[in-house]
Amino acid sequence: MDVRAADLFYVTGYLFLVISLFSIGFHFGKRIRYLADAITIMTTLFLLSWTYVIKPIYAQSEMSSALVLIVNLTYPLMDILMLFAIIMWKYKGEIQVSRSAQFWLIMGSLSCIAGDTYFLIVSDIYGYEVNSLIGPLWSLASFAALLAGRSALVTRREDKIVRLNPDKRISYVLPYFGLMILTINPLFRSSDLIYKLGLVVVVGALVMRQILLVAEREKLLMQVNGTLEQTEYMARHDTLTPLLNRRAFSEELHGTIRRAQEQNQKAALYYFDLDGFKPVNDQYGHQVGDLLLSHIAARLSPLIEAEGTCARLGGDEFGVILYPAVSEQHVREVADFLCEELASPFWLDDKEIRVTSSIGIAILDQTQEVTAAEWVRSADNAMYISKRNGGNQATIVAMNYDNCDEIAMKNE
Repeated sequence: MDVRAADLFYVTGYLFLVISLFSIGFHFGKRIRYLADAITIMTTLFLLSWTYVIKPIYAQSEMSSALVLIVNLTYPLMDILMLFAIIMWKYKGEIQVSRSAQFWLIMGSLSCIAGDTYFLIVSDIYGYEVNSLIGPLWSLASFAALLAGRSALVTRREDKIVRLNPDKRISYVLPYFGLMILTINPLFRSSDLIYKLGLVVVVGALVMRQILLVAEREKLLMQVNGTLEQTEYMARHDTLTPLLNRRAFSEELHGTIRRAQEQNQKAALYYFDLDGFKPVNDQYGHQVGDLLLSHIAARLSPLIEAEGTCARLGGDEFGVILYPAVSEQHVREVADFLCEELASPFWLDDKEIRVTSSIGIAILDQTQEVTAAEWVRSADNAMYISKRNGGNQATIVAMNYDNCDEIAMKNE
């Protein structure tokens, strides 16, 4: 077969059609696994085309010129690229075009593929005349391409831009379906070196796909676990400081009461707020006030690391659980630490900020049956005793309501 001017125009037209199919939003994104799938699908299409179309054409064109051979092989190669683009559209779902443009692009491409395949097999390979059927197929391909362009230019209400939603089962099965076809094909037709090499490429791509799938799954599990941990952290911690919030602190209170009774140990609950915090907010603004709360939380960190559970309960109010409370002397030492740390000056935005604290401490005896609310109420009452006596001090009470008022009167 000689190369005619029409062949050059056809090849040029196919080239532009293939470029348009690949340029309409078609990409693999950042996921390398899709590249392995694309290699599998592309190699499968090429090997099938090589076995039934390209190889016979090549065998018959050995005596022809290089230009004739190139033109004859361009048709099936362009058809492979068009079919590959259509399959990857449905497989990946990354193209954004109107519904009618999708339809006409696919119809035009399939018409080209059908016409070329029929012509190459029947005419080039077997030598029959096929002019009666080829013309309508190629004309339909050109007409469909024009309609696709019109659909892309004319905006209609029913032609909204949509994303393809491929069935997930297709993406799972398609690469393995290609391997199954390539494995079965040699049973009916002898294979050559190129076919065997292509089969090795497909198997290698599928192995790579499986490795990447496992890696993606592990990465996804790590992200899910990280998200769960972050969500759990946010649910239990204060939004301004790294301390526990009121809800988590309440859970710790219940747990401490249970452990104290089970392990026959004492525990101490510290409730305190800041003396002079409101003037800091009023004078320097809430931004400096928030910064002060963050620095206070940092000063409490040695206590957290050593033996306590600390929480910001809201505003400038904090709570500390000391467990086990070895002795009353131990409880007083922790109270002294809190008073000294909170009374030391803070340097915020080149400003010296001074505050003190009013601390209330309720000691829980292991023999007592109390609730978390009763424990908190005792510590809260002791804190207000310290505040009424001028602040910058700690008041210790035992979990005995009969003498709580007594202590208040003595401190007054």
